[in-house]
Amino acid sequence: MKFTFLLLPVVATIGLAACTKQETVEAPRFDPKYVATEADRGNLGPLTELNHACTAEVEKNGKRLAACKAQDDVRDLRKPISIRF
Repeated sequence: MKFTFLLLPVVATIGLAACTKQETVEAPRFDPKYVATEADRGNLGPLTELNHACTAEVEKNGKRLAACKAQDDVRDLRKPISIRF
């Protein structure tokens, strides 16, 4: 009988901990140097992905966080566009 009373709080604590565990999904990390280099080469895929991540981040959190900081860093690292006619 005493064993049951000792075991009950332990089982309840484990069950409660299992139910309240939340999984966190980390946002992809972007390397500004890599994204800027690829954009300068003409591959706009990583830059497009970064822009979408920044937009989603602002919509979700209401402010600019890590992805948008990387976007600002890419803007500083990119070479200026040279258009000659």
